Amino acid sequence: MRLTVRLFAAVAEKLGTDRITIDVAPVSANVPSDVSPADVRLSETRLTAGRLKEAIAALYPEAASAVRSCFVARNYAYAADDEPISSDDELALIPPVSGGLPDKPGGPSDDALDDTVVAAGKPVLTEKSIDLAEVVAAVADRDCGATVLFVGTTREHTEGKRTLRLEYEAYRPMALRAMQDILDRIARQWPGSRAAVVHRLGVVGIGEASVAIAVSAAHRDEAFAACRFAIEQLKRTVPIWKNEIREDSREWKGDWSGSWNPLVEEADA
Repeated sequence: MRLTVRLFAAVAEKLGTDRITIDVAPVSANVPSDVSPADVRLSETRLTAGRLKEAIAALYPEAASAVRSCFVARNYAYAADDEPISSDDELALIPPVSGGLPDKPGGPSDDALDDTVVAAGKPVLTEKSIDLAEVVAAVADRDCGATVLFVGTTREHTEGKRTLRLEYEAYRPMALRAMQDILDRIARQWPGSRAAVVHRLGVVGIGEASVAIAVSAAHRDEAFAACRFAIEQLKRTVPIWKNEIREDSREWKGDWSGSWNPLVEEADA
């Protein structure tokens, strides 16, 4: 049995590829001495997300620390370390998010999940400039007396270093599903509210908007709370990565301390 694991952002950069192949053999099988750098043998016994991640870390020791800070995604959702996996699954290694190809048959395609038309209750990923007026208009409602707009932009200086631009990358099908989940949760938690979320991909210049979230509700307290919930959840769970391009260096942003866990709800979430 053979597994294909998609890679993104810093991990793809470190490993020099956007996917690796994992051979899964019976527990009694011997590892051949000529196994290629892109192959590693695993046992079909207790094949889990955690064992897969450890195998990748062992195969690429120079990237082991980064790999262990990642989560495995199984069929476009985060998988706990003890969750079983199989060759039928769409698998990916998700680095800590910094909120930056064709899919297998039967899986969601970008075209099926994405649309550049901004509408309430529907996520958008785009490489075009964000029209803030369009985002606000999408949540307008005669019964909503408050509208809150959050806009995240590229700043020029961070910790004394000058940024030239940001480059965003996403695991698009999973990102759209995660964004949709945020919008659905807002609708349930704040009945009668309307929310829209748009995130840029690709190059975002200084002063340009990378993300816009608009929420309307009957009262301002609900609108503020829902908007804050949306951006906090987006930055914590949506597989979008930011590559900060500086004058003399570049850096994939994210929490590489090992404490990032998108499966655990934060206290204020």
